[in-house]
Amino acid sequence: MLSNSLKQPRNGMNDEREKVPMGIYIILFEALDSGGNQLQAMKTVVVVAVKL
Repeated sequence: MLSNSLKQPRNGMNDEREKVPMGIYIILFEALDSGGNQLQAMKTVVVVAVKL
């Protein structure tokens, strides 16, 4: 089961290890079965910020 909250800080890097731009991101997670049918979906908001 997916949690609806994430309180652990991340490093702010993408898959290529580059910094992502500051901003508000909407993330959609979908769990699919082998036939491509949606089993579960969760949408959440992620804020990327820097310390001032």
